[in-house]
Amino acid sequence: MKHKFLPRELNPDTEILVIGTFNPDIPSNSATFFYSRGHTAFWELMSSIFGGKCLRYSSAEEKEAFIKRHKIDFTDLIEEIDMPEEDAANYRDVNLDKYLNKAKCTNVKAEIAHLKQLKKVCFTRKTFSGIAHIQAKIKEVERFCAERKIAFEYLPSPANYRQINPEKRFLVWQDFFTSKEKN
Repeated sequence: MKHKFLPRELNPDTEILVIGTFNPDIPSNSATFFYSRGHTAFWELMSSIFGGKCLRYSSAEEKEAFIKRHKIDFTDLIEEIDMPEEDAANYRDVNLDKYLNKAKCTNVKAEIAHLKQLKKVCFTRKTFSGIAHIQAKIKEVERFCAERKIAFEYLPSPANYRQINPEKRFLVWQDFFTSKEKN
């Protein structure tokens, strides 16, 4: 099963790269762009952080214009994975992790190496219980960023955002996106 939005040519002016895991190209996935599935508040967070109208239900073109304006871009760890559709349909990383050895992973390090303006990278997950393979992949990316003096941070997932301490999550996201480079 392929990723719905990868491969993707990243904007060479990208200063902030957001890394997720996988967005399956299956009929039950109604996403029209990165982080646009119903359970995520990513676009609400971006609108709150940068101002402007809420982009939650905006078109992919409007979201592309927003990220270009703010020098943000996206990639995911997995481009393609060999797993049953019913496992991918629940979008859980614990299911993806079981099949990671059968995945075509994105060469995130090569993507980072080509982004000459890149200042910060984040992974949209802070916890790794039950996803040791995903954790190992993202740790490689974190080390690669450290070698290049690119700030790397683990952000709390934007999924189910309102259910778990939304004020604190907002502040963490706001700090990452608006503060000057760290390191």
